[in-house]
Amino acid sequence: MTGPTQSEQRFGEYLDAEGYSWEHEPDYQSVLGLDERPETCPDFLISRDELRVICEVQEFEAGDLDRRLETMRFGTLSDKEVYGRQRRAMVDKARQLEPFAESGNPLVIVLANPRQVHVALDEHHVVAAMFGNPKFSIPVDTTGDGVPPGPATYLVEDYGAFISLERDGGEERFVARHPHISAVAIVHERTYEQDFAEEVMARHPSEEPGSTLAAAEAATAGLEELNELRGAGQVPEGHYQWVDVYELDGANPLPRNIFNGSRDLRFGFRSEGAYGPLDPQI
Repeated sequence: MTGPTQSEQRFGEYLDAEGYSWEHEPDYQSVLGLDERPETCPDFLISRDELRVICEVQEFEAGDLDRRLETMRFGTLSDKEVYGRQRRAMVDKARQLEPFAESGNPLVIVLANPRQVHVALDEHHVVAAMFGNPKFSIPVDTTGDGVPPGPATYLVEDYGAFISLERDGGEERFVARHPHISAVAIVHERTYEQDFAEEVMARHPSEEPGSTLAAAEAATAGLEELNELRGAGQVPEGHYQWVDVYELDGANPLPRNIFNGSRDLRFGFRSEGAYGPLDPQI
């Protein structure tokens, strides 16, 4: 058993705060009653209401891109630099969870970025890493009558971690990669001081919208109040975590009573076929 990484510690704090039972790198053969010892040992076995979920956590560290960005004044980034680290993490963790594909338990890839390296984990970047690089197709009028041949279309290129495009003759179809994965979960963290500071600053709106001077005066007034409250010891301490969950059509779907805290968000395939935020009550 190895010591927990910063990402694992963050995930563990979230689990404790939300009342989960969990074990870090347990003896899966014994706990799950397996005939043989698995080839891998995922980071977390969590449980709630007699349901078990196996989770593998990714720890991101600084790399060549982070060092280049430190001195980069301007430039462009490739799709591999924007989405590649998230995508590689998903594929690598999916392989580590594969020995548990027949266990009957939901399998979840957990990503966190406590080191604040160049890995974007917002909705846009996570979905693109999962399903493919985003692009738009805009039909162009070539007849000169001013009527485009069709509407603009949002597409994804065939670089997603969980889908691949197969061609058989003239037919094309998407095939799921890593169908044993139930979801990808992103663990975020924020301090109570950040929330408090935003509330204080909101009490000092600019009296003249559009005026740079008025905006500066409002910001100064807000900072002065914040400093006074800090000096009086009224700024709250501590931090909290929440999870964004991105569902997949895995063999063992992740139940809605897992990762359903008051701040947690859930994304998945909606009734109209699009992928996006889901109603937490469903």
